[in-house]
This record gives sequence, structure tokens and C-alpha cells, in this order.
Amino acid sequence: MTRALHTCIMICLALAGALFCPVSPAEEKEKVDSERIYNHNCAECHGKFGKPTKRGRHLGAPDFASRFWQVSITDGQIVESIKYGRNKMPGWRKELTPEEIEAAARWVRVLGRKR
Repeated sequence: MTRALHTCIMICLALAGALFCPVSPAEEKEKVDSERIYNHNCAECHGKFGKPTKRGRHLGAPDFASRFWQVSITDGQIVESIKYGRNKMPGWRKELTPEEIEAAARWVRVLGRKR
């Protein structure tokens, strides 16, 4: 492996690690009860811990607990998916406030970390 490639990989891993440590689950719950919002609106398909349910697998829901998935998508893309929907998932912009959408997106990131 070349030194440049090794350096590039190390930088990518460091940046990816930063995605998984913005706030702890306890800190997140203090802002808005993001876990409640997620469990009430998302867990039916995406599963309580981010692993898709049978229904979610049938609809093509991603595995939020997957580190690969977590590093492959931006926070903005998660928010946009919740607002406007994606593939077979409907948008939630009429049911959830902007703050609740942001909170649900933050909880998706929490699900990517070992809990």
C-alpha cells in the first residue's frame, strides 16, 4: 500500500468516526425526545434499533445500524429522505415539525453507534 493511499484511508476513517460521536444518546434526548419520535414514526419499518423489520426489508429499508450505511450518507440526505421520502418511503414533512425531522435524523445517527 502506498503512503498516500494509507494516509487517505486514515483520514477517511477519522472523518467517519466523527460522524458517530456528535452527541450521546442521553444528550440527544434532552433536546427533543428523538428516540420517541423515531420509535413512534419510523420503527415500524426501520426497527427499534435500526435493523429493518420484515415489512421494512420488503420495502427496501436500509440498515441504520450498519457502519457502511452510516458513512455512505450525509446528515442532509437523511433529513431530505425524512422530509420528502425516498424510494417506497413516504415523506413526513406534513406529519412532523422541522425540529422533529431533525431529531429523527439525529436518532438515526445514534443507531449507527454501538448502544
